[in-house]
Amino acid sequence: TVVAGCPTPICARVVGSEFLGDADHVTFSVPGLATPLTARTPGRARLAPGDAAYLEVHASDVLVVAHDDL
Repeated sequence: TVVAGCPTPICARVVGSEFLGDADHVTFSVPGLATPLTARTPGRARLAPGDAAYLEVHASDVLVVAHDDL
């Protein structure tokens, strides 16, 4: 997942952002998804909760982690 520099069909809202040194850990709310999407963005993305962001998703870069509701 990449934060795009121009509009794409995926418009998301930032729910949270944490600086991790070489990357930011950003959580997005995406219309149509039941759970938030989390992405690592290189460098300082300077995204804050409430910001709108356009996303670009490359299927080969997607890692899906199953969430067990026990």
